[in-house]
Amino acid sequence: MSRMIDPRRPCKPSLQQLQRLRQDAANQALRERKQDLCTQVRTKFNFIYRADGQPIYNDYQKVKRDIDCVLKEKARALKAQIQAEYDAAAPMEDMLAQLAANETVLSPVQPPPAPVEYTFEYAHALPVPSSIRRRPPNMMGT
Repeated sequence: MSRMIDPRRPCKPSLQQLQRLRQDAANQALRERKQDLCTQVRTKFNFIYRADGQPIYNDYQKVKRDIDCVLKEKARALKAQIQAEYDAAAPMEDMLAQLAANETVLSPVQPPPAPVEYTFEYAHALPVPSSIRRRPPNMMGT
């Protein structure tokens, strides 16, 4: 099976990994700068949207974009790193699983779980009212 279409291959970083990216030192410095600009705008204009067109508002928007760009760039790099690690380790794990005849590791698609059967204690004891009984369909349309 191609590694590019392997359903076990990670397709994105986990939430914990993304949280670590958000707590990175470079990102924290940008967040502090954004918070300082936000405080300055709110003291002068009371609301951020009222500062639209002012130089401080443009700086605030640029810092917001920078934060987004840094996060996306680091997330893309982390995704590439995770996939490269998987691509390097997966063939060896598959070979070891074949040698051990471990079918659960080899199967890219997990087997469906066993169906769950629900039992209703009182379903057979309830009488069906005559108004609910089904009538045969009228074939003539009258």
